Amino acid sequence: MTTSGMQASIFSANLLGMIPGVETTTSEASLTFLFSISTMVTFILIGLSIHGIRYLSILYPTGTPTAMAPFIILIEFVSYISRAVSLGMRLFANMFAGHSLVKILMSLA
Repeated sequence: MTTSGMQASIFSANLLGMIPGVETTTSEASLTFLFSISTMVTFILIGLSIHGIRYLSILYPTGTPTAMAPFIILIEFVSYISRAVSLGMRLFANMFAGHSLVKILMSLA
């Protein structure tokens, strides 16, 4: 699924959630993490197809001593993957907070 296709599916899922009584699928943590991980995998595959193996040089900053290379590559890899987790967490938290706020306001009315 391309990024624009994913954006369209998120948009349509959120649009369906505007109907009273219908729960949006993007308020589920598993789906938001799936979207974020698939987005990161798409970025990696596009980067590899455009730049080839040179794309992996983002894990090894210039000027890094060779003796520190294994540690730096591991740290950069964890940092790169944590972006996907962070993206999924932010999307889930925003959707969940919005739904909780609407439910609280509706219970007061």
